[in-house]
Amino acid sequence: GSGLGAFVTGQVRELLPKAPVVAACVWPFETGEVGVQAYNAALSLTAAYEVADAVVLLENEQHAQLCAATLGVGRPSFDAINRA
Repeated sequence: GSGLGAFVTGQVRELLPKAPVVAACVWPFETGEVGVQAYNAALSLTAAYEVADAVVLLENEQHAQLCAATLGVGRPSFDAINRA
C-alpha cells in the first residue's frame, strides 16, 4: 500500500544516497472502495516528494478514460486496463 511504498522509497534513499530515485505514485479513482484512499495517496505523494529526485503521478481515472477510448468500451474492466 501507500505506506509501504513510502517506506521503501525512504530506505532506497538511505541505502543508495548517490543513486537517482524516481517514485511512481498512483492517484486513486474519484469514487473508490475506501473513503480515505485519496488521503493515503496524498500522504504517500508527500513522502515521495521529500526523498525522491523525481515523482511520476499516475491517475487511475485518466488511464481508465484512455483505455475506454482506445478499447471502445464505456467502462473497461481492470483486466482490460492491465492488458492495454
